[in-house]
Amino acid sequence: RSFRFSSIRTHNLPIVKVFAIICYIRHSSEMARMQLRQGLSRKHSMQEVVDHLPAIVFEYTIFSDGAHEFSYLSPRCEEILGISRQSLLSGATSLTSYVHPDDRASFRESTIASEPLQEWKWEGRVECNGKITWVEASGVPLRQTDGSIIVSGIITDISIRKALEQNQRQIEKQYRDLIEYLPLAVAICYEG
Repeated sequence: RSFRFSSIRTHNLPIVKVFAIICYIRHSSEMARMQLRQGLSRKHSMQEVVDHLPAIVFEYTIFSDGAHEFSYLSPRCEEILGISRQSLLSGATSLTSYVHPDDRASFRESTIASEPLQEWKWEGRVECNGKITWVEASGVPLRQTDGSIIVSGIITDISIRKALEQNQRQIEKQYRDLIEYLPLAVAICYEG
């Protein structure tokens, strides 16, 4: 560090106090620069966290004129859904067009049900290039001063959970069928 001395005299302050004030100001500005760098570093690391989450973080804007679009989609969009992030962000394609035909009604119903600014939730299938992905989506809407609504939320891949649920239903059905068609009587006795 280098310090420059100036022969600054104020009315009642001796030169030593002026030097102390200058040192304090310089130290404070260095501390502010360091805090700014740390803040930018924290912001950068938060973006890295969002980019690596096993989910899609999104922001969806519904304008007061009825138009709507994604204003943010995290990079995992293509990996999870198989849909180009850029095509959704640019508005070239709509997410609704990728919703499985059997789930479109429930998707539309879920968006209408969240009209009075309640938390939005939907579970269904998204289909892209022949690949079907089960997703769970949820978001929290917030009305802006210009009348638009911004929905911030996440979309997660629940395909494995759905496959396990389907497998469990099949096992339960097989068990019921086995018991039902056994040529023996089955009785369950409870003691107590």
